[in-house]
Amino acid sequence: MWWTLSLFITRSGIGPLLTSPTPPLPPERVAGSLLCLWEVLPQLRNPPYPDAMNIEIQTNTRVTLNFSLSLEDGEEVDSNFGAEPVSFVMGDGSLLPGFERRLLGMRPGDEAEFQIPPAEGFGEPQDDNVQSLPRRDFDEASLAPGMLFSFADAAGGEVPGMVAEVSEETVKVDFNHPLSGRTINFKVRIAQVEPAELH
Repeated sequence: MWWTLSLFITRSGIGPLLTSPTPPLPPERVAGSLLCLWEVLPQLRNPPYPDAMNIEIQTNTRVTLNFSLSLEDGEEVDSNFGAEPVSFVMGDGSLLPGFERRLLGMRPGDEAEFQIPPAEGFGEPQDDNVQSLPRRDFDEASLAPGMLFSFADAAGGEVPGMVAEVSEETVKVDFNHPLSGRTINFKVRIAQVEPAELH
């Protein structure tokens, strides 16, 4: 069998693979065939056909991973461990830059855990992002701090806001990201890395 495969490869891939049984080869013939395969096969894996299963994460690579986000006290706020991994292209805006930078250089099978400070994560809370709105703008008969609502912005999009305080006339709404000011533990397991242009 080794002689059959070696013959096919050394003919530059031209001609059909021999499928009929071949007689046993003397040990010296087998060794020669294995040497031929050892020399030829690496050349077939060189660029322009890179090994997409073992490249490292860099800009413009498609990354498939499992991840979890948790707070310093261990409270988990998001995770897809135990589910199908998700895919994204480095630099497409799916991840904040502070998260993406931690992934650079990782390869399929790698696992790691990083601490992302507020400055590289969801930022620090800003006083200007806390606004008082008329109570009559809310249809809910019962309002309480911690309730989340979606508000329309000037561009017609939606902005989430959390009720911070409630009075008879006004409702104070915090438009800061819920994770602003928090250090985030970012845990990842890399499933696959491949050039984005393959898609």
